[in-house]
Amino acid sequence: MPAPELRLAVSEVWNGGTRLVLVDEHGDRWAVLSAGRAAAPSRDEQAAFSPDGRWVAFVSSRGRDLAHTSLWVMPAAVGATAVRVTDGTGDDVDPVWTPAGDAVVFARRTEATFALARVTIGARGDAVAIGAVEVLADGPVHHVAPSVAATGEIAYQEIDRAGARSRIALRAVDGSVTFLTDGPRDVTPAWAPGGDRLAFARGVERPGGGRDYDLFVQARDGEPRPLVDLAGTDESGPRWSADGRWLFATAVIVDDGGALPAVVYVDAAAPTPVARMLRDQVGAIARQSPAPMPVALDAAALAAGPAFVDAVAVALRERAYERSLASADAGVADAAGL
Repeated sequence: MPAPELRLAVSEVWNGGTRLVLVDEHGDRWAVLSAGRAAAPSRDEQAAFSPDGRWVAFVSSRGRDLAHTSLWVMPAAVGATAVRVTDGTGDDVDPVWTPAGDAVVFARRTEATFALARVTIGARGDAVAIGAVEVLADGPVHHVAPSVAATGEIAYQEIDRAGARSRIALRAVDGSVTFLTDGPRDVTPAWAPGGDRLAFARGVERPGGGRDYDLFVQARDGEPRPLVDLAGTDESGPRWSADGRWLFATAVIVDDGGALPAVVYVDAAAPTPVARMLRDQVGAIARQSPAPMPVALDAAALAAGPAFVDAVAVALRERAYERSLASADAGVADAAGL
């Protein structure tokens, strides 16, 4: 059987933690890309493919407590061996490659706050040469969720907990910082290929009270505009396809069973964008942090995906049914004295 072609990677709940799996444009799982030891829970999350598609960076709790992650890198191939990039003295999250593919920018917390950091990763055949970690932006506020434009500018999320504000900042190549949005609830920016547009999530107040996060797109010199309006779910962590047409993100659905993360995607080039779900045919699976490969995706398959609102209703019915079965099994066990 030929090895599956890499198209999209997602982080999937597994064995008390998470693993990275490959899915196709229908949402069906093809293979496991990376998973920690089955003997104990671990987290492999937040995959990011290098621009040439040869490498994948991700964060993992391997060798650490489940709550803490380090930066890892591996060849983008099923069964490849992962190499640890950072030493485990900090918490590392949100990796993204530079446009040249020679470094990864990420967020690192060593004390109270997260700072932007950069580490060079040079390919040597099937091996990598790893440089020292360089801190790019630090201070009394959190700097997380970086995205590097083709120009080398870094958009990121600045979180000022004291001022109860989160906004999108832009770090120029010379290190100077300006702000692309004023907040107060703007999160997880992502440059489109070419750097002409920026996607991010914004907290939106709902009529009658309540708030959730929706996807917005902003031209470099324009104003933010909503891409889709999905009341009742929180979208975040957008990622663009290589051609800048498709925008993928994590959507968190909440009901009586708790939070269920799923992958939502939108044809950003459509006159009227429709949110769809990347849904596995086997049913509702907790997935997040979609990572498109730098390849041409199957547009016809994506366009035929289920509308997100309809898929959410199906997923919630499936989960309610699973809970009822679990409750019935527990009742039978109690009655039997097990």
